[in-house]
Amino acid sequence: MATLKSNDIDLLIIDELARDAQLIGTPEVEEIQVGQRSAGSTDGCQLLLDGRVARLTGAPATLVLAPERLAVTVKVGRGDTRVLGFCSAIKVGEVSGSLRVAEMAGPVHIGNVRGDFRADRVAELTLLGTCTGDMRVEDSGSLTAELVSGDLRLVSIEEVTLTRVKGDLWLESIGGNVQLDHIDGDVRLSKILGVARLEEVAGDLRGQSLSGGLTARQVHGSVTLAGPFSAGQEYSVSAAGDISLQLDADSDVQLRVTAQGRVRSALDLTPASDGSATFAATAGRGGARIILTSGGDITIRQHGREEAARQRRDAFAGLGDQIREQVRASLAAAGVTAGSSSWVARGRSARTAKTPSGSSRSSARSPKHDEEMMILSMVERGLLSPEDADRLLQALE
Repeated sequence: MATLKSNDIDLLIIDELARDAQLIGTPEVEEIQVGQRSAGSTDGCQLLLDGRVARLTGAPATLVLAPERLAVTVKVGRGDTRVLGFCSAIKVGEVSGSLRVAEMAGPVHIGNVRGDFRADRVAELTLLGTCTGDMRVEDSGSLTAELVSGDLRLVSIEEVTLTRVKGDLWLESIGGNVQLDHIDGDVRLSKILGVARLEEVAGDLRGQSLSGGLTARQVHGSVTLAGPFSAGQEYSVSAAGDISLQLDADSDVQLRVTAQGRVRSALDLTPASDGSATFAATAGRGGARIILTSGGDITIRQHGREEAARQRRDAFAGLGDQIREQVRASLAAAGVTAGSSSWVARGRSARTAKTPSGSSRSSARSPKHDEEMMILSMVERGLLSPEDADRLLQALE
């Protein structure tokens, strides 16, 4: 094993790491150690000292142990590589395989990874080039990435800035702001405390518990949003597909929605005065502002209202038949028959159709029509109030 005292060294430069290499920082050593994990020779590995900079050159290194305080730069990793346990800045130029980075208290800068990339508990991570495989980061500080060709999943990160992800993106439990430029796949956002800004999403977008607000300028697929929505924040989404919005029972929001398709809402909507396909609604005091623009349909649901509507539907199931029987019985007791000809104006006049020769022709009347006439006759005779009659007529519809 090659060694070099590190008392007066601030930076270690490694020209080349072998396949399946490990670079480990530890507080238990005060010298740089280069060796093999299995039997073999370290001939060709050289540790050269130039002032406060040490350089490992020659044959590719398989295992490097160094004090955790050292800053380290790796130019090339020939295959799968693991780097862990350093407190100072770490730079890795290119890895021709998978890369695993963990337990890094200082900033980590990565050039290109030609494989999958996994990072855990990294204070500050920057991907300057491309990760050609999937990437996953957990329990870390900030992440800045230029290009991820596969899928990207981030869990418990402080801040996120991404230029492009070609696969799907999943963000969960982000403590700060999120900036996404171009995502070619689907995006799922959950528990984002800061502001989430998305420039372009080629797939679908799904968001829930976005406390800091949301701006999604261009979503080519469909969008599903669920609360809670924070008072004082704005949620603005423009999508080519359908948008579904799920509100909590105690939501405090003001809505402005525009759709080229249909708008279905559990809230009462007010159409825009300019005649456009824009509608507004308010729930609670209107603390959060939600602006939705869709090239398809918009559906707005609210917990509590849907359950109440379902209970009302269940309660009125079969009520029409019951009312008809009750109306017939009441009319029979009052001496009113289905053939009564009393007509009461109810917003429109009853008209008799005429034949070309002037003779009258009676239209065939349905049982429902006769029952309506019975109810109106009862109002005329004072047997029903207009309010009760209106409820009965609505139940027959």
